[in-house]
Amino acid sequence: KVSADLRARYIPVRKNSSSTSFSLVATTKRSIGKPIMRAMCPAQTLPKLPEGTVKGTTPPAGSQVERSSEVRLIVSLGPNPVAVPSISGQTLDQVRTELEAVNLILGTTSEEFNDFVDKGSVLRLLDENDQALAAGSQVLAGATLNAVVSAGALPDVAGLAVDEAREILQGVGITGVVGGDGAFSDTVPEGFVVEVLPSRSATPRPGDTVTLIVS
Repeated sequence: KVSADLRARYIPVRKNSSSTSFSLVATTKRSIGKPIMRAMCPAQTLPKLPEGTVKGTTPPAGSQVERSSEVRLIVSLGPNPVAVPSISGQTLDQVRTELEAVNLILGTTSEEFNDFVDKGSVLRLLDENDQALAAGSQVLAGATLNAVVSAGALPDVAGLAVDEAREILQGVGITGVVGGDGAFSDTVPEGFVVEVLPSRSATPRPGDTVTLIVS
């Protein structure tokens, strides 16, 4: 049993929870207002706390310390930078696992036709401003990255009848509309598709509309 006199000399270090966390400035002012502890502030990079937030103390919460003794505050420097992993040829699930391993979050996904990468494989990762991120790029831990996934190769419908071309394109999410003034061709019969605009090099996406130029 601890005597009342002895208890008066000690104070428990306050627990740090989501409801009692406060900024470094606020914490220091509390310490100054009550001459119980002197704040020393070793900084740590912590992935989920804003810069300047007190993460914890040394000694830890719940410890008994003598009045006017020193308690060190562990202060967050904010999220630490991490390298974007290489995702070449990986599926969406594999990329999600890779990102979670370095404390990154997979956000939204979109598709894009690609003649060289299998359907379902991730083509690239984007930051919140839709800027492509190369492997090894530095981003802050906890950041959300979006993914562009291959929709496979865009079917080549040149030389096909219009109805057949439309049906094939519709099967991959592309709407084909006959347009333009047509084009003369020595190899494509009249009424068949000569060309598709925009061209395949324009990297269309599922949901896009293309123009069918007919012979």
